[in-house]
Amino acid sequence: PVWCLNPIENLWQDLKTAVHKRCPSNLTELELFCKKEWARISVCRCAKLVETYPKRLAAVIAAKGGSTKY
Repeated sequence: PVWCLNPIENLWQDLKTAVHKRCPSNLTELELFCKKEWARISVCRCAKLVETYPKRLAAVIAAKGGSTKY
């Protein structure tokens, strides 16, 4: 999985991936799928991103802003 420092960036990627898999064919479907997939993101997923934030932050600091495994 792709991990970003900012937790919301990870959620946006999750949403993008889930909506892409549904292949919306018009703007109405795109909006509907976005809303449905956003609602399906679990509290557990959000909590995990917040819980791992310090570890990701420490890795970025250690790399002096450079690339990390996250």
